Amino acid sequence: MDNQEVTSRDQQSIISVGEWVLYLFLFSIPFVNIIILCIWAFGSEPNPTKKNFARAGLIWIAIGIIFYLLLMFLIFGTFTSMMHDMNMQTV
Repeated sequence: MDNQEVTSRDQQSIISVGEWVLYLFLFSIPFVNIIILCIWAFGSEPNPTKKNFARAGLIWIAIGIIFYLLLMFLIFGTFTSMMHDMNMQTV
């Protein structure tokens, strides 16, 4: 393999600023972002940068969902405890 082939292949994997702007716009749309990330992460995406970005994005989404669920359980538990205490005081 000569240097020209290596340079050509490296330039093909570079994602332009315009492409990133489009991707970031698509990632701001709910549910579309998860679909695109899954396609890139688990599909036959030839660009390793997109594949790694998609995997990292899915990890952050999973962390966000877990954090959200923990927060909701905490709020729900606090709310039900307060309601129980209010009912006990009125009796």
